[in-house]
Amino acid sequence: MPVDVVIPPGREPHFGKFIHLNMLVMTGGPERTEDEFCQLLEALGFQLVREANSDSPISIVEAAPA
Repeated sequence: MPVDVVIPPGREPHFGKFIHLNMLVMTGGPERTEDEFCQLLEALGFQLVREANSDSPISIVEAAPA
């Protein structure tokens, strides 16, 4: 189970969006939305089982073979 920042949809402020911007500027790699995680997992032969949010911007992304 990866632990990562999952960017929420919409325009509301969220600390994960700041992390996303920082990742783009510093490393060229973005954080992902739930839909983007689903697409990435599907391309790798997996499917999203669940995303467990926490009180922090970090979520647990649980996947299983498709």
